Amino acid sequence: TYADAHCHLQDPRLAPHLDAVLRRAREADVAHIHVNATSEADWVSTAALEGTPLAGGTSVRVSFGLHPWHAAGAAPGWPGRLRDLVLAHPRAGIGEAGLDGALPGGVGEEQWAAFRIQWELSVALRRPISLHGRRAWPPLLDFLLSQSPHPAGVLLHAYGGSPDALAALAAHNVCISLGGALANPANRRVRRVAAAAIPGHFLLETDAPDMPPPAVPLSEPAQIPSTAAIWAGILAMPPADFAAMTTSAFLRLFP
Repeated sequence: TYADAHCHLQDPRLAPHLDAVLRRAREADVAHIHVNATSEADWVSTAALEGTPLAGGTSVRVSFGLHPWHAAGAAPGWPGRLRDLVLAHPRAGIGEAGLDGALPGGVGEEQWAAFRIQWELSVALRRPISLHGRRAWPPLLDFLLSQSPHPAGVLLHAYGGSPDALAALAAHNVCISLGGALANPANRRVRRVAAAAIPGHFLLETDAPDMPPPAVPLSEPAQIPSTAAIWAGILAMPPADFAAMTTSAFLRLFP
């Protein structure tokens, strides 16, 4: 079986087709899907997906958080409401949180404040946290490596940092995930990361509906097996072993 460690099935672009998206995921033997919220506006729709049946009697997992894109516009009191929501969902994680240096003004104090609030909540509640780091990998990795190993684990989605940092991150209970970018042969950076990934500390993702493989309009969990085949080939690993390893990593991070 396969696992999609990071996606957004609550996205309005997928809503009209969600039944078909889930059916195709089951047919592709994607037995585990982790859906991340992005702001308070989609916490309810994300919560509604928790427990949606998948292949093999499994179901969708969810996380609730505040994406750095929405840090500046968050309504007062959001940290308390986030804490209450996470406590009401005992299996939920925190996320999508993180930093984004591509926004106007770069990584500002509001982003850092929102990130630290969610980080501290994830540590206090011992919940896994999923992080975004576009054009902000150096400060984000410096922060992670300055902390004690996270008690529940960290997922760096669409990892774009240095391959040289992967071993140190793994020692801090941090995993990475990669997705459709692996299908682009010209993307040498992501293939270098894939080749250096630490066994047991890497996962597959789609970021659905975003970051699709080349020539595909939207990504979805059913694309996970093709991404797995590419990554397994980079590592010269039998596809079945690769699928088992990444699924095991998913279940350790999102039990």
